[in-house]
Amino acid sequence: MLIDGAGQFKLPLNYISFLKSLENEPVASFRKGMLVFPSQDRQNARGSNIIIVDKKVAQEKELKDFAIALYGNKFCLAKVSFPDSFERRSDSKGVCEMDQSIRQALGMPGRECYGANVSLHPADRGTPNYWIFQPRSLILQTYRSSTFDSEKNICVLHPHNIRLLGIEEGEYVKVFASVRNDGNKYKVQSHSFRVFSGVADEITREGIDREEYPRHDKVYIDLDGRLKLGIGKDDYDVPVIIKPSIRRLMMSRSLLYGVMLFLSIDAIILLFSEIGQIFNLNNSFQLGISIFIAVIIVIILCITDIRGKI
Repeated sequence: MLIDGAGQFKLPLNYISFLKSLENEPVASFRKGMLVFPSQDRQNARGSNIIIVDKKVAQEKELKDFAIALYGNKFCLAKVSFPDSFERRSDSKGVCEMDQSIRQALGMPGRECYGANVSLHPADRGTPNYWIFQPRSLILQTYRSSTFDSEKNICVLHPHNIRLLGIEEGEYVKVFASVRNDGNKYKVQSHSFRVFSGVADEITREGIDREEYPRHDKVYIDLDGRLKLGIGKDDYDVPVIIKPSIRRLMMSRSLLYGVMLFLSIDAIILLFSEIGQIFNLNNSFQLGISIFIAVIIVIILCITDIRGKI
């Protein structure tokens, strides 16, 4: 009766799907876990996708900076935030707020998440986030890459997602996947991949003749890469976190930073040679202070350069 009425009054399709999902749900399992709401306060996100919970709930579940969110048979890693404002909710112990990207990766369609419940579990580690660099991250579902892109240590992303991460084709990203062992414990595995936008326009998918390739909501990784992430051979649509690899990005620009350092030392030595004559400074002191100032300048320029990209 509820489903018929919802259809008659043209309520949102996602809500009707939620009602239909209750038909075969055992009464004993109803409302297990935490009820999901769209996230409202993202002040602590810092480029990551977050789940907002009550601080006391986080302590009870032994959640730290990151947690594993389990929905149905899918689970993914996400950053945990527990702002003081959330504790003032009267229902804070039974609900959580979740970013749309996480909900999408877990299979909750649409902006609304009617009746969706998740369980949160401790993660053995999270994704590195330095206070200087706060790169944007994406949560996408994995799928096998096209035959033409089946090279080791590469992944395929939609060109829009590559630009969104602040990198270019051929640069590196780090992919983080959640893995569940036989004891229902979760661990996080990661691997670096060089990113490309792929050479094909379409790809064959089981049960579907052809589909767009690459898609906005997927990352395509070959079998070798999926196994390194702990993803099973036949496991697809597994949510993973994708971030720019800051270490690889800095290594790729090391020649530029080296030239900057050499030019900075040369320029500052010339400056201090004039100052040294005025204040009668010895050559060793002039060289040492020149190198020190040049290194500080290059570090500042390096940080500004990387932050400007990502």
